[in-house]
Amino acid sequence: MQRRYAFLVSFLSSFWVSDTLANDTRICRDVSELQAAYMRFQDANHVADPAATKLLMSTLSQRIKRVRDFNVPTGVVSQSDALGVISNALDRAVAQSRTGAVLVANLSSLRTDLELLTIVFGCEFVTSSDVGGETKPLAIRKKPGAEQADVGMPALSDPMVLGGGALGLLAVMAAILARLALHGRGKREVCNTPVLVSINDRCTMTRIVDINRNGMKIEAASIHEQDDWVDLYFCGHNCRGKIKWKNEYFAGVRFQKRISPTAVTDILEKSQSSLEESGLGMNATPCFSLGCHEGCGKHCPSAMTERTVKTLERSYQQH
Repeated sequence: MQRRYAFLVSFLSSFWVSDTLANDTRICRDVSELQAAYMRFQDANHVADPAATKLLMSTLSQRIKRVRDFNVPTGVVSQSDALGVISNALDRAVAQSRTGAVLVANLSSLRTDLELLTIVFGCEFVTSSDVGGETKPLAIRKKPGAEQADVGMPALSDPMVLGGGALGLLAVMAAILARLALHGRGKREVCNTPVLVSINDRCTMTRIVDINRNGMKIEAASIHEQDDWVDLYFCGHNCRGKIKWKNEYFAGVRFQKRISPTAVTDILEKSQSSLEESGLGMNATPCFSLGCHEGCGKHCPSAMTERTVKTLERSYQQH
């Protein structure tokens, strides 16, 4: 029932709900435009419109800050968190790019940050997430020859007049449906908390990226696939969930049953904690012990962990 409500709300009142829920879509759009600007520079060897590019960078920075303000609970994420670092880098690039050459250099240095944003916000899958795609406004059309309609009944001949009352009623309905559709939808709380993900006879020691009572985003492994059922162990709690979407580095898991507010609080309080401090072992699988995943043949590391290891190996080889 709530899905039908959500569809009506997105269709009739996307202008009202989008500021809260569509940040991912807008951020992905800005990232795509900046990446395109860099590609155009590579072809033409100069930035065609420096002012527009700087404005786009500034806008992206502000969007990131709004997402952090909306999602990040007080005290959970430090000033050195990834989104904060990226928004600060964008602000510095705008302030320092007084010439086209400097702007080009800054665009080049931001490529890794832009790539990270596409990973964090799952830009390949934004249109299939809860956010959904951007909705075009309704277009009111006039029938051919409407200008020659009966001038004695303007209210019936002008579809704008008929549409005004209907849209007014729909706006009231949308406000009511929005409350019903969004009732119980907790905002996503950003965190960095250990979690053990078990699927069949394989497991992954990984991290929770964000959480609410309905589901969580995790750093995913190659063994995780969309529509798989997984068992999750974290902070002395455990639950079962289904992978609803997955990209190269992350996966979204919807819980089979909503978890308690206490469980959410425990996850947030254990953010940035070590595996031992997180309390994961208090209610994990029987075979679990601290550090057991390091030599276990059934363990599959997350894609993010594999990427970090490869980066460190290349760094050591270069030195």
